Amino acid sequence: MKRLALAHLRALRTASQRLDRPPHGSVSELVRALGGVQAQVLSSAELALRARGRALTREKIARAREQDRSIVWCWAMRGTLHLVAADDLPWMLPLFAPGACANSRRRLKQLGVREDHVEVAVERIERALRDDGPLPRRELAARLAKHGIETRGQAIAHLVHVAAMRGRIACGPLRGQDQTFVALSDWLPRWRLREPDPAELARRFLGAYGPASPSDLAAWSGLGVAAARAAFEAISGELTALEGQLWSLRGSSREAKAGVARLLPSFDGYLLGYKDRAFALPEAHARKVNAGGGWLHPQLFADGQVVGTWKWNAGHVRPELSPFRPLSPETRAALEADAAEVGAFASLSKRAHRGR
Repeated sequence: MKRLALAHLRALRTASQRLDRPPHGSVSELVRALGGVQAQVLSSAELALRARGRALTREKIARAREQDRSIVWCWAMRGTLHLVAADDLPWMLPLFAPGACANSRRRLKQLGVREDHVEVAVERIERALRDDGPLPRRELAARLAKHGIETRGQAIAHLVHVAAMRGRIACGPLRGQDQTFVALSDWLPRWRLREPDPAELARRFLGAYGPASPSDLAAWSGLGVAAARAAFEAISGELTALEGQLWSLRGSSREAKAGVARLLPSFDGYLLGYKDRAFALPEAHARKVNAGGGWLHPQLFADGQVVGTWKWNAGHVRPELSPFRPLSPETRAALEADAAEVGAFASLSKRAHRGR
């Protein structure tokens, strides 16, 4: 078993997370290498990709999602919205669907939706999207309500969620500020669900988050510790054991050089991929990033550590940095340079949007 110093662990995880920006090819190749990107806030997912890819723009990301359709905006890990490589969705979705659908069914019962209406709603949602999609959630709700299906409050959100986790629909193109939905059978050529592949999920997770433990995989995926341990065991011949019950993929020893500094968005994977975040975020500052309610504020990242937070101020062209402590001149300069890049990323996207 190899010993692992904390600085070495951070350097390895920085490299696994592609925060040192190695060559990545297309947007979909980057998303695939990351095992998916959390996207409950789409702009945060775009910023997460920006932090890991050179010369990425929101337009390139939107093109991959809406035109090339090489990535899909869908519910996946933990039943939460993610960007996932289109080729991965057929085997990923069946891993997460049972738990996610069960949770939504329980909530639908509480919301007064008849159990026999759930299946009817799934069929009608898919049919409406095949006939007239893409459509926003409010239009789907109106159509279901005409057939006597309860859609008020959060009911429509959970009905859409069940349809998505069944592999029938996914998020489609944005229409202004509206999220729309599409039928997967129309959106993706040759769409077909496949057998779930927990072993491949463990490989993808370790490739993007290693070194890591089965508990980390359980926290990231939502599959539970027993399932995560079984997935690790399924690829045990491909793993190297490290100190602290951590594992890495054999041969994946690349580590980031010193000096990597990035502005990470809300819900970035660097923290969300681990059950214990103390390696990167000291307890004394944890509530400055996560004050409760599941919301993670944008973070300043330097050499594997979260060293502060950042935010946009109205009228400013770049983010305001709030480090937890005084930074070295080199780190401060690197973060300021990345803040300028974030400002340009947002500004170019706004100008392109206004020009359409």
